Amino acid sequence: MASEKQIAANRRNAKKSSGPKTAKGKKSSRMNAFRHGFSARSAELAPRIVESRDCDARSEMKLQLTVAFYARLRRIEIERTKILTRVNRLKDLGNFSELTLVLQRAAALARYEERASAEHKRQAARLETSSSHQLPSAEQKPQ
Repeated sequence: MASEKQIAANRRNAKKSSGPKTAKGKKSSRMNAFRHGFSARSAELAPRIVESRDCDARSEMKLQLTVAFYARLRRIEIERTKILTRVNRLKDLGNFSELTLVLQRAAALARYEERASAEHKRQAARLETSSSHQLPSAEQKPQ
């Protein structure tokens, strides 16, 4: 359990770090999450694929899902290349304080990539389980 002294220190610190106060600060921090779109969820095609009974439509939607996934990975790779180029330049200049920040950004990209892969695997698994519950095709229908 925290002591009274610790609780008072926590309250003082909380007052110092309660977010931006000015309109300019609020405006600039408002879009932090939308800066690059790496953490954005991809379009939810999987539910539409599951509901679709048309084989061609399902195949097209699966293709769109895969293309969206690889486009997202490509954007992450492009950003990673820019970061690694910047890391080399900062290392050559001896600017180690900024280098730390850039390396943190590279670590964040790795997390975005992991999330994108996990999301793609979940959607693919959802598609696989739904395709096993499909209506029989024209060749499989009893005569």
